[in-house]
Amino acid sequence: MSVKPVHEEPEVEVFAWHFVRVEGFIRLVGYRTSDRMGRITSGIADVDMTAREVTTASGRVYHLRGDPDAVAAARVLRRHCEKWALPITEVALVDADEVTLLYAQPSMHGFN
Repeated sequence: MSVKPVHEEPEVEVFAWHFVRVEGFIRLVGYRTSDRMGRITSGIADVDMTAREVTTASGRVYHLRGDPDAVAAARVLRRHCEKWALPITEVALVDADEVTLLYAQPSMHGFN
């Protein structure tokens, strides 16, 4: 399944989500509430944990539902690594508190 362009799907709700570092970028991993399919986003541009929203470099807004789920994120990551022949050593889970602090610093906004 391919990802729709941002203009066709500007917002997505995700559950069983977590933050990860993949290929040097912090990304969001989770399952879409609409079809329960796993999703790994493009690099994160902004995080608002008060509103529970994540905006990616592509401009899509993800609405976080429920709590972070490292086990579910690991399942999505494993499939991603297999599909793209990416060594598992190139990915790491990132704590939500760390991401919140990182994006709270104005100088750190952008493609991290």
